[in-house]
Amino acid sequence: MDGQRGIGTPVAKPHLGALTGVRFIAALHVIAFHLYHRFCLSEGAPPGVHDLLKAGHLGVALFFVLSGFILGYNYLERLPRTSAQRRAFWGARFARVYPVYLLGLVVTAPFFLRWILNDVQAGQWPWMNLLGLGLSPLLLQSWVPESALGWNAVGWSLSDEAFFYACFPFLGAWVARLGRSKVLQVAAGVVAAGCVLPIIYVLTKPDGLERVDAFTTGPWLVALRFLPLQRLAEFLLGICVARLFMSHPQGRPALPRGMTGAVALTTLALFCLHDRLPFPLGPSLFSLLFAALLYGLPLARGLLPRVLASKPLHVLGEASYALYILHMPVLDLMQKMTARAGAELPLPVFVPLFLLVALGVSVAVFRFVEEPARRALRQWFERPMAHAHSGGDASGGTGAAPA
Repeated sequence: MDGQRGIGTPVAKPHLGALTGVRFIAALHVIAFHLYHRFCLSEGAPPGVHDLLKAGHLGVALFFVLSGFILGYNYLERLPRTSAQRRAFWGARFARVYPVYLLGLVVTAPFFLRWILNDVQAGQWPWMNLLGLGLSPLLLQSWVPESALGWNAVGWSLSDEAFFYACFPFLGAWVARLGRSKVLQVAAGVVAAGCVLPIIYVLTKPDGLERVDAFTTGPWLVALRFLPLQRLAEFLLGICVARLFMSHPQGRPALPRGMTGAVALTTLALFCLHDRLPFPLGPSLFSLLFAALLYGLPLARGLLPRVLASKPLHVLGEASYALYILHMPVLDLMQKMTARAGAELPLPVFVPLFLLVALGVSVAVFRFVEEPARRALRQWFERPMAHAHSGGDASGGTGAAPA
């Protein structure tokens, strides 16, 4: 049967169930960050909890490393090399991410258009938002970083992912040719390269900001945070980790017993110290910890991998992409509905209610929108390319989805 599979088709591999749970935890951390910002949850919070919530933006870095890892895990042994196979690969990625991404744009369009209209009526021309209006449907908004957050703000990471997907057949072919020692060198070089511009920013302060964090803006800072070329290092690191993982002897834990749990606890501890670290360096520094987690988790034994691979977290992990894309629209709609009804719910009631609604919506969207649309688009893309025997879903059955 393998002789009938195209080179661009992912090879059937063991299910990496724990990584599906990781997706949900990362999405939940991003949501906690947005709730923290929206409702000023820092007031009265202990310093460690304050930092933990404020570090939620780093969940996107985990998504980027995870995305590179999953694509590498599924494709490095059978890369799309011909133009037809690459088109099939890109078509499969489009089918995977765009339907829910488009749904997010549609749901948030009334808010975004009203925002633009209010500025125009006030005599101001919101050029960046107008630019985002044209770039966001094309997944290009992060190339103009100041427009990245305009229309469904979380969609900026999909703009970066689209660039990563475009690069993967070529980056993957390069990494696949390297031996283990060379891959380690490339991984170290990638992390170092990702730190260069953030270090320059910290030293020179080009935006003139005395304090820099996730809630401050400046043209150079938003470029560091959103520009696809800067974030490519995290994705490439994930590909390198996949190459190292695949070269490891089968059936043996990738890290010594207890090491994966230690890495997870170290990551959590550093999250709680996050505000003491130089903010621009956060994604590059934490990507190292994320890489170690992804390397160790799939073959680890113990409570942590069992919980992450459990059925509830598997279901939530499968729906985490929809949760990530739609949680802000759900939050906005719930706030508007409760305000119109005159029901000012206290935060201890509103936040759990929002989470339940957001989780329910994301599971429903995954089952009734994301999966059917993906299958339909794959069939449509594969029909003219059937002669190449290529295609396939880059998730490869692992449950790992984009940020």
